Amino acid sequence: MGRPRRLRGGHRRVRAVQVIRAARQEDLPLIPPIERSAVQLFADFGLPLPDDGEPEPAEHWRAALGEGALWVAVDADDRPIGYVACVSHGDVLYVQQIDVRRDQQRRGLGRALMAAAIAGARDMGRSALALTTFRALAFNAPFYAQLGFVEAAHPPPWLADILADEGRRGLEDRCAMVLELAPRALDDRTRLVRAGKPAEQLARTVGPPIQKGSTVLLPNAAALYDEARPTYGRAGLATQSALAEALGELEAATAVKLFPSGLAAVAGAITALVAAGDDILVSDGAYRPTRRFCDRVLARFGVGVRYYAPRMAPQALMALATPATRLIVLESPASLTFEMQDVAAIARLARAQNVLTLMDNTWGAGLLFKPLAHGVDVSVQALTKYVGGHSDAFMGSAAVASPELEAALDRAVWDFGWAVAAEDAYQMLRGLRTLPTRLERHGASGLKLAAWLADQPEVLQVLHPALPGAHDHALWRRDYRGAAGLFAVVLKPASERAVEALLDALTLFGLGFSWGGFESLAVHCDPQLDERRFPPNLPGPLVRLSIGLEAPDDLIADLRQALDVFAKAGADG
Repeated sequence: MGRPRRLRGGHRRVRAVQVIRAARQEDLPLIPPIERSAVQLFADFGLPLPDDGEPEPAEHWRAALGEGALWVAVDADDRPIGYVACVSHGDVLYVQQIDVRRDQQRRGLGRALMAAAIAGARDMGRSALALTTFRALAFNAPFYAQLGFVEAAHPPPWLADILADEGRRGLEDRCAMVLELAPRALDDRTRLVRAGKPAEQLARTVGPPIQKGSTVLLPNAAALYDEARPTYGRAGLATQSALAEALGELEAATAVKLFPSGLAAVAGAITALVAAGDDILVSDGAYRPTRRFCDRVLARFGVGVRYYAPRMAPQALMALATPATRLIVLESPASLTFEMQDVAAIARLARAQNVLTLMDNTWGAGLLFKPLAHGVDVSVQALTKYVGGHSDAFMGSAAVASPELEAALDRAVWDFGWAVAAEDAYQMLRGLRTLPTRLERHGASGLKLAAWLADQPEVLQVLHPALPGAHDHALWRRDYRGAAGLFAVVLKPASERAVEALLDALTLFGLGFSWGGFESLAVHCDPQLDERRFPPNLPGPLVRLSIGLEAPDDLIADLRQALDVFAKAGADG
């Protein structure tokens, strides 16, 4: 190959040194790489150039090797008998020099050294091994061709420059040869860790992908702290983002945050908006767990909580506000007793006094009523109910139309560590697609049963704002686009045993909390009314009904036979 050409540059460490510790052709095992400088290696082995017996000047090897690699063959007595030296050109390793002691040239040592260099370059992750050699000499081009090298018809510029330099030095009939290296075969353990990565482009389906992951792989180091992109799975990935975007369309919101339950959405939104020393006004008809959060948690952290009657006039409600009042919590219709509030008037008056408003809109589901369009600052709903629609997943949402409120909600979600699973987000999004169809059926069936129940002798009142003649019907008719399937009935005075007999007699109504699913449910409500500051003073037991997707006539028949059992139990009691 000719003498090594001098390269300019300072002293650098040798990238890798592999030593062949046997001279026999059939037994040339490799010792693992040793990090040391070329100078130190020559000092260790007293390595001469085998052709002339004179050692190469140390300063030459400092410059010539650069960040390349040197492989040395030694005999059984650790005496050097051959070497191959390489330098780096990008990701290509260039064979600068190969030489073998004359008495070893017929023993295949040159082939063994090149095999070591090829394996070493592959281990180092290099894409190719390159060299220049005489085209005609038997030990040169044909020898390298047997190892897989191919003459480069169009060598890269740096390799062409080497050929040109050799020509200027009088070396004729030289050619450039390149061996493309396949990637080093990975261990099974590594391959199993790396295998099965997601495709860059997924097939397009009707629904979004269910994307799961805690770690998000970023494209570069600068992206690690880029708050404009997802950097951790807890913040939500493709599935959660698709659901939030769809809910934003439903709520006419600029941002929607997801929570692991409806209660978490209420609690999270309130926590995001208040601080110690603040005061909040909460409807006495609020969801019972919301009241529990306010009484047990907010009070411990120095937030004052006061309750107001669900039908309190907007002006009277705002008269309760003080300079410390930060938030008004609404729920309309009220939980269990279904009183309506004039949401638009309350929101307008509250904003004039710099008081925020938050509404639990689970009954309206973002479809029948749109709080943000009526001036409410935060619209919350339990997606567990109508949006999910199948009683098999928990989730809540908080929707806003203000950048400041979005930032406050975002901090609360992040700081408390709330997250929703991709599978649950997918189910909620699937439920959202059919929400209008299902809710129309829930509402129509509910009104049919409510009208029928109003005529039954065992029923004193039907608490359903969409029922003509109901106390708040005019307010519902003004603000709502339709009715949900949830309402309550007040029975004639009877013992608790009679109420339980009615519930136990039902065959198509399940007995259980929650609502909004495809199945009809019933629950006795009196035990939940004891905590109210403004008791509704009902004339009889209260039973809440959630009307599902069954045929309404079948549900009417089931209620009729259960009312018969109730009447008999009351007569016997």
